[in-house]
Amino acid sequence: MSKQKLGWLIIFLMSMCLFACQQKQSLPDGYFPYDKEKVESALQALSFEPKIPSYLPLETAIVVSDRFKTLETQNEALDVSFYTMSNDLLSIQMVDGELGQTEQVGDSAEVKISEQLEGKYVENRFAQTLYWEEEGITYKMMYRNNDNSGSPIPKDKLIKVAQSFHS
Repeated sequence: MSKQKLGWLIIFLMSMCLFACQQKQSLPDGYFPYDKEKVESALQALSFEPKIPSYLPLETAIVVSDRFKTLETQNEALDVSFYTMSNDLLSIQMVDGELGQTEQVGDSAEVKISEQLEGKYVENRFAQTLYWEEEGITYKMMYRNNDNSGSPIPKDKLIKVAQSFHS
């Protein structure tokens, strides 16, 4: 191999390593990547354009998506469920418009997601749920551990995931 080809090969490999390192470094400590291609593929079937998170608060093994219409409002929606190896579940619903009355948040606490964006947080013995509405789309992120006996994900971690949503 010529010196010039070898030089280009080294530059290419170093660029790839740098890119891979930047990708890993862009994740905050305690957060995990997920199969974004699978989620983006599910988004293509929608008539609206929701945002997706940059990372998740847990390591996932399986991603399942389901497109549906809400019962009361018939608004188009997508549910993306992320399962861990121990069958814990993080579900993110994206609804074009508002949730139906039966799904509205009951006993909730206001949380600040950003300077311009507030959400509602609910925690009970079965699940933790964070709701917010942005640009006409309602997001509902819910975490349930497999046996309801494990530790919840800290509320601030769920909020940080909500802050990471992008187009």
